[in-house]
Amino acid sequence: MKINKFLLGAFALSVGFASCSNEEPIKGDNGGATDGEKYVTVRINSVGDIGSRAATDNDDFEGPAEGSSEGNVTKENIRFYFFTADGMPFVMSQTGVNGTVNTNMVKPDALNVSNTNGDEKTSLEAVLVLGAPEKYVGNRPAIMFCVANATDEAAFEQFAKKRLDAIPDIEVNTPGEWSKFRMTSSTYKEGEGEGAKVIYYTDISDNVKDTKDAAMANPANIYLERLAAKMRVKGLGEYTVMEKNEDGTLATAQYKIRDENGTTITALKVNLLGWEPYMTANSCYAVKNIDKTWTNTSLFNGWNNADLHRCYWALAPGIVSPNNNTIPLYDNNKFKYGNYDGNKPTENIVYTYENTSYQPASVTDRSTKATAILVKAVVKLEGSDEGIDMVEWGSDYFTLEYFKAIVVEAYNADKDVTNQATAKDVVLKKNTGADARSNTWYATVKGDDFKRFSNISWWQNGITSYFVNVEHLGSKYGVVRNHIYDYTFNNVVGLGVPGDDPVNPQDPKPSYLAARVHVLNWHVVSNSTILQ
Repeated sequence: MKINKFLLGAFALSVGFASCSNEEPIKGDNGGATDGEKYVTVRINSVGDIGSRAATDNDDFEGPAEGSSEGNVTKENIRFYFFTADGMPFVMSQTGVNGTVNTNMVKPDALNVSNTNGDEKTSLEAVLVLGAPEKYVGNRPAIMFCVANATDEAAFEQFAKKRLDAIPDIEVNTPGEWSKFRMTSSTYKEGEGEGAKVIYYTDISDNVKDTKDAAMANPANIYLERLAAKMRVKGLGEYTVMEKNEDGTLATAQYKIRDENGTTITALKVNLLGWEPYMTANSCYAVKNIDKTWTNTSLFNGWNNADLHRCYWALAPGIVSPNNNTIPLYDNNKFKYGNYDGNKPTENIVYTYENTSYQPASVTDRSTKATAILVKAVVKLEGSDEGIDMVEWGSDYFTLEYFKAIVVEAYNADKDVTNQATAKDVVLKKNTGADARSNTWYATVKGDDFKRFSNISWWQNGITSYFVNVEHLGSKYGVVRNHIYDYTFNNVVGLGVPGDDPVNPQDPKPSYLAARVHVLNWHVVSNSTILQ
């Protein structure tokens, strides 16, 4: 099994506490375990690989993508942090440690790959000699916390020398590239009512033993979860535009489009071209934050699973300066993400950090900083391969050229014979004034505003957008770490929103995408949605 598959199985690390002093050198070699007086064995698990919570199908959990670095862990990118029983940093001696010590933080000297479980799972083992606990500042180590894949040494050090209760306050920024996947000890709620506690660490007080064999027989389990969430989409392609009836059923929409030959009643096609993330977080808490007062009633049923050492909701610090907060509808370099293909699991995916601070009014509400999926599409006439250049004005649809002819006719009627215009003189300009309606245009003739024709919706060469706020579990919107948001679009209602203003339409028409969404764990959230 390859190293980048470590987190598919259990990790076991044997950590030894040896009795030593400056006068007594450590016995043993640098490449293996050193015998000592005290030992603790730590087995590290990925919370995505220890079973599924109740759900509607059997695909609730998914391992790291083949060919990705989602599961990489090496001795260079893992640190262990030790605390006393009352949550103070357990300050270690610099002498006699088979690893690099920074106060209460230890970087192991070696991690050895082996298969010690008697099955296909691969273990990751290391033996650390940490000196005599009784001689250290403070009490014996009682609590352990773990971080893997921080961006650099400074990012690891921000967890050192802190009280345990200060760890949840640490924030980290979104990495510039997703080559390493930061992981920390998982968070969940233990108990209810006055006795409820938030757990984001491992109690090792009963795991420190006098012999290595005794410690190996009684391992302390650490559970890691990635800070990142993953988004992916399927179902891009061509659809017939539908409309929703009062009873909720869908039917093919019929549009009356006026051109130089009169009025044509026709169905329209829409081709979903690609997608982009919208309003992704630029930071998150390094450790998942939750509220110990949360219940199934206040959130949603099954939000917490202490048996699996994880939970399915979180607090987020909120977004000050969001990433991807524009709608680059007319930028041909954008909307580069296509359909996800399970045979190419590292392509057409987006990683993002936690964002749960915003609850939009609906799946298509563009007014908040909730993380969303933005889809670019082109509207076409039935039987045509080209996008239709079309406008809507006064609730009527026109081809662009015929609409320009109407504008010119009205303009010329107001002018004398020496100041006549042609359709080539008509230009549509974006409404940008303080009182302008969003995503609308107005007509100019020979450079002059012609206010009679304003509040125009314009599908330039058929280009439009559909917007989907990412749905989590329990009818909540948001993105939670270590989840996959797996969207499958299966229908389209309406013509979307043409224009690049990142706001709600002021006179919205029903317009949405039907999709099925799965949230994976990596826990999978699945949703069925209609693009609108």
